[in-house]
Amino acid sequence: MNLHSINKARFGFAYQYKYALLRILQLFNKGKLIEAYIDFPFSKDNSIDILIKVQNPNEHLVYEIKTGADFVEDKRNELKDSLRTLYTFRETQSKECKMHIIIPEPDIDSFQGFPSNFLQNWNDLLFICRNPNTKNNYNETPQEVSERCYKEFNFNEFCSIQEFKGFVKRIDFKTGPSYSNRNSSDGLSNLEKLIISEIKNLCKTLEIKNYDIEVPCRTIGLELLENILQSIEVNKGIIANGFSLSLCECLSRKAVVSKAKYNENIYNLQKKEKNKIEKSIAKIMSR
Repeated sequence: MNLHSINKARFGFAYQYKYALLRILQLFNKGKLIEAYIDFPFSKDNSIDILIKVQNPNEHLVYEIKTGADFVEDKRNELKDSLRTLYTFRETQSKECKMHIIIPEPDIDSFQGFPSNFLQNWNDLLFICRNPNTKNNYNETPQEVSERCYKEFNFNEFCSIQEFKGFVKRIDFKTGPSYSNRNSSDGLSNLEKLIISEIKNLCKTLEIKNYDIEVPCRTIGLELLENILQSIEVNKGIIANGFSLSLCECLSRKAVVSKAKYNENIYNLQKKEKNKIEKSIAKIMSR
């Protein structure tokens, strides 16, 4: 693998992990998060990029993130692989899961555009989902596009053409936040800004004053990302591997900044604040 491919792979992993952190924080703040996994293996040859279990209602959210070197250099049909992975997961693990395929917002600096084959497949699948009463730019009807994709993706191995159409329509094909800081004065991408915003929202909910110079939300985000990486290394659920405890530790340091007094024992104060935050977070997660 050359340096160009290595950099593209790094970009892909970074986007996947930070997008996972964003969704975890968003669902955590709503009191819906139960557990989350990255690169979740569900069979010998298959894994889901991001799997999140939520409550109210109880369901699985599954995400395939398309950004890696193979995708960018168009070495294989990435959408075909994602569709087959999602179909296998749905059939064998969770019939009622909510399926998503995410690509970052295109950026000329970090992404160098999308491969033409991918764009064609992406537009075809969107056309099937919308099922308009018109033809596409190639004078094809939705049925004709469905039949072409059905053959191209070799879905005859799995199901009928009608089942394929129904399956595709259940998927949310979505453009995620951009991941580039080339034109940003603060050096942050849109994705990172959204992560920081969710941490600030949690501080507001917990009535923690946001002293962002002393304890930046950006730093908290990096600590939480480290917790996620550790979970991946040991192949454990992110919540089970101490995400909430890491979050309490980070937020308690931020709380101490606004409440510490001269000559006060900082460690005792942080312990007190941490206990208070743990109780508040427990209430959020039990909504």
